Amino acid sequence: MSYPYVFFGKGKKYVQMISRLLGTDFDALEEADGISFIHVSGKRLMKLIDSKDAFKVVFDVPVPDMHHQAPTVRQINVKSDPGHSQWLYEGDILEEIITLIEIALKNFE
Repeated sequence: MSYPYVFFGKGKKYVQMISRLLGTDFDALEEADGISFIHVSGKRLMKLIDSKDAFKVVFDVPVPDMHHQAPTVRQINVKSDPGHSQWLYEGDILEEIITLIEIALKNFE
């Protein structure tokens, strides 16, 4: 990785885990503040935001019913522009972040 990402102390292993989960239809694009996962169609599914304090993920698809699946994850904000919305979540438990990614993947078109 070109940038010295921290990702709540998990670093490169975290990115590798997410890449395996998403499969070969997604490419990891390194950016200064994190890593975006782009589908071969060109649409972004999500972005891992680099942070020392928590796991932070921005989704470009809704993650419905997430409070039942990942109760300790916090929704930080929703950004809506015409034709595009983003949902930012943060959490301290890796398994719950993985659950959110699985839900988002099921809702990705």
